[in-house]
This record gives sequence, structure tokens and C-alpha cells, in this order.
Amino acid sequence: MTQATAGIVKKTMVRPAGSRSLGAPPRAAPTRAASRARIVELNDEAAIVEITCACGNRMLLRCEIATDEEGS
Repeated sequence: MTQATAGIVKKTMVRPAGSRSLGAPPRAAPTRAASRARIVELNDEAAIVEITCACGNRMLLRCEIATDEEGS
């Protein structure tokens, strides 16, 4: 039976042939600059705000404005 001998592999003896990731790939941090909000409509009763997410999804948010009689 032959025995394996230990040795040192010098960097000049190795030629890289690519790379491989170990574990899960890093997730990109969300960018706040890509998210937007703008007022689409504003009147005495409500404001409608269009929100565009960083991923591209859009939604309309209706904010009702309370009057002095309703708020007290």
C-alpha cells in the first residue's frame, strides 16, 4: 500500500480557473432613492397619494382630512 505524502502547494503551482460562491448570495440593500411618493389629488375632504415602490409596484393611498367638527 502506498502512503500519501504531505506537501506545500505554492501559489505559482496553482492556476485559478474561475470562482464559486459558498453559501447564499448576498442580498442587495434596498435603495430608498428609487421609492417615490407624489400627491395626485388634494381637496378639502381628502388627499390621494401615489406611491411607487423601488420594485416598480404602484399604489394609491387615500388620506381623509378630518374637519374641526369631526376631530373634536
